[in-house]
Amino acid sequence: MILDRINFDGQVALVAGAGGGGIGSATCVALAEVGARVIAVDIDPQALNELAVQLEAVGAKFDCYAVDIRDTERVEWLMAELDESVGLVRHLVNVVGGVRPQDWGNLEQASETQLEEVLDLNLEGAFRLSRRLARRLIEAGENGSIVNVSSISAFFASERNGLYAIAKGGLEGMTRAMAVSWGEHGIRVNAIAPGRVNTPAIQARVDAGLMPGPEAFAGKMPLRRTASPDEIAPTIIFMLSDLAGYVTGQSLLVDGGASVRFMINPD
Repeated sequence: MILDRINFDGQVALVAGAGGGGIGSATCVALAEVGARVIAVDIDPQALNELAVQLEAVGAKFDCYAVDIRDTERVEWLMAELDESVGLVRHLVNVVGGVRPQDWGNLEQASETQLEEVLDLNLEGAFRLSRRLARRLIEAGENGSIVNVSSISAFFASERNGLYAIAKGGLEGMTRAMAVSWGEHGIRVNAIAPGRVNTPAIQARVDAGLMPGPEAFAGKMPLRRTASPDEIAPTIIFMLSDLAGYVTGQSLLVDGGASVRFMINPD
């Protein structure tokens, strides 16, 4: 039955960037609802505590780990710990990413240090986790799936968001490279590229006057609204699941149609 292909019973899924009430949190809840044991990873212990309340409410089997995935030694420790405590992790969602307010600006004014930091957060951390997961799956002779959370910015750059566009473009390329490298081992690697999503982190920037609110974008969207994290999570579940068993190396834009609208009138 088709429902069996979205059943994660007995499977372990790791979500990096799980806290904060955004895409990662929604993905953890969705994975729990389809039967997965969830490994929630985030740099912020308090964000994990808040997520734990949500997961307990849906009766999830889960573990939380406060780990900075920019730290290679901590990533190695985490994965070794999981090998011992929960066994084989079959699925990985790399949500960690973003850009700090100070990293917005024209590229000619950006420093190499800023570029390195944005790449480390949005690209290299995902590489560390994915590589370690793939090694373990190949060693065990088991298949698995990885989803990288990219961004519409990987395809459509804006004047002041260049560093983020570079990093997410790299994540898209990495997704394809990993799909080719690991496909023979039954490991699928895909990406989803959201547009504007109403996460708590985005709302905090709106409240601080650092970016416009969702109403500034909604009228230009074919669907006339921006997304909630709960609308992004199901696409991740699809890509992870056997429903997408013949899909790898692909990127799905989840942007309310923003990328297909031809802007004749800038207003």
